[in-house]
Amino acid sequence: MNGKKFFLPTALVASAVLLALAGWWWLGDDGDGAQVKYRLTKVERGTIVSTVAASGTLNAVKTIAVSSQISGQLKDVLVDFNSNVKPGQVLARIDPESYQLRISQARADLDAARSAALVQQNSVAGQRIELGKAKIALADADRDLQRKKDLVGKGFISTSELDKGAAEQCGRPTYRAWQGEDRTGRCRS
Repeated sequence: MNGKKFFLPTALVASAVLLALAGWWWLGDDGDGAQVKYRLTKVERGTIVSTVAASGTLNAVKTIAVSSQISGQLKDVLVDFNSNVKPGQVLARIDPESYQLRISQARADLDAARSAALVQQNSVAGQRIELGKAKIALADADRDLQRKKDLVGKGFISTSELDKGAAEQCGRPTYRAWQGEDRTGRCRS
């Protein structure tokens, strides 16, 4: 019995060693007969670079659509690709030159329109003055004609003087003529 106790642990250890040797021979030998070569060097301090080469698709944790209210050429870009930005932070500046030119052009157009309006107002004022003159001339001619009619009735002037006054009144551009009034009935040929 004593021999059985000794044989079982010895057999287990021997079989474990054999299995380890078989595994080492199986995994370690590539079949090309090349031996493993080791390179030895002196220990030095330095940085360790860890590089990962992979292929695939990266997805952003958070994506935000960025747009502007106006379009134009960029003058300054104030952030770099993949930079962290905060709400309200200016990302880029648009070149204001084209917009400043448009504003200047609009101001010039406004000034030209104001000048044209002043010219029209002056023209209207001039026409009102001429209209006032014509009204005064008509009233004066009507009074003169009425006075000559009264004088003809009293026998102080001849009817030829009356006809001459009526012809003068018909020949003048008066207020009635400006209003489009037909004066042929009042004038004698």
